[in-house]
Amino acid sequence: MTGLFRVLFLVATLAGLVLTRQPPGTWPWWDSAWILVFFVATYADLVAASSLSAARMTAGIVIISVAILLGVGTLTGWPIGPIRFTENSGLRLGGALPLVLPLFGFALLTSC
Repeated sequence: MTGLFRVLFLVATLAGLVLTRQPPGTWPWWDSAWILVFFVATYADLVAASSLSAARMTAGIVIISVAILLGVGTLTGWPIGPIRFTENSGLRLGGALPLVLPLFGFALLTSC
């Protein structure tokens, strides 16, 4: 990760530790904000390590694949069983799949 995003990610993670002592649902937007910071930092690092076109292609393939896998799991229960998301999961794609989950999948898989 680039220096600025590394610091931002560290600050967001440490700030999130304080929120673990709060009642559930107090900060429903925090997880989405943390995932977006993680996604942007990972994408910026991928662009720096390769070209912009390769980063776009990688991001597109991974995000669409994760969205399809989670969407199928949410609607049919295949391949890993039924998935149910709470009301605190944020903005949803198609009314069923939270928007940040494919971005989180990209950040995790690309960081590995």
